[in-house]
Amino acid sequence: MPIVEGDQHDPLCATYQTLEVARLNDALKECGVSDSSVRRAVCETYFFNSGYFLDSCWFGEGGGRFRVGVYFTELNTSNAPTGTVYLPDPTVGTMFHEYAHGAAAWLFDDHNESAAEIEVGDAPE
Repeated sequence: MPIVEGDQHDPLCATYQTLEVARLNDALKECGVSDSSVRRAVCETYFFNSGYFLDSCWFGEGGGRFRVGVYFTELNTSNAPTGTVYLPDPTVGTMFHEYAHGAAAWLFDDHNESAAEIEVGDAPE
């Protein structure tokens, strides 16, 4: 299995986080939060704090310490895994907390609260 560390992981993280911001925004709408500025503030706060944890923290389980990692598996045009996995550059790590406000700006300021231009679909298990 080819493992690619480095430059490609960073933009994948930014796009993934933008999709997550859009999902949380939609969930807040479904739950009756009608004020766009409140939804944006919740999204920014949550993803900044969550991003900091992903970037810099660990948790304990069963006497060990574990750091969460986010990786991306490449799919071919039939949605089957190609075998290539993208990991962050080990010298830089991830920057989810730095992207939180940018992801919210992309969604709220630049795309009228719609992530529809990011192609998504179901992948086989």
